[in-house]
Amino acid sequence: MDKITGKNSNYRNATVVMNAQDVCNGSSFSWCKKCAHCTIVTASESLFGSALLFDSSFCMKCYYSKNITRAFEADTCKNCADIYYSHNCENVRDSMFCFNAKNLRNAIGNAELPPEEYRKVKGALVAQMADELEKKKDLKWDIFSIGAR
Repeated sequence: MDKITGKNSNYRNATVVMNAQDVCNGSSFSWCKKCAHCTIVTASESLFGSALLFDSSFCMKCYYSKNITRAFEADTCKNCADIYYSHNCENVRDSMFCFNAKNLRNAIGNAELPPEEYRKVKGALVAQMADELEKKKDLKWDIFSIGAR
């Protein structure tokens, strides 16, 4: 089923497009801008490789979440910002590797850190990911395998 309705511009390889612009390769883009390789995203902007995101922006490889901003590899999160590799979090900010957590800031593995220490660890992680992407064109871990042995 292909359904195109509303005011749309610059869409390609999309099954359902409703009031969207600059979207491609996915299904169901509703009120979205600059999204690609996504499945069922609504009222969102600048998403890549995500599924079932609502009211979110600047996310990569995020799933089943609502109102998240600047997230990478997040799953089932709500009202979060600046998170990496997190699952089932609510109102978590500037954190990574957090699971089943609420109301944290500058946390790693659900433990809050001083802001300077958090920035240092985050910088090391981002540098490691960039190096791995540059060399292998892929990342070893994702949100579904990060807890594996």
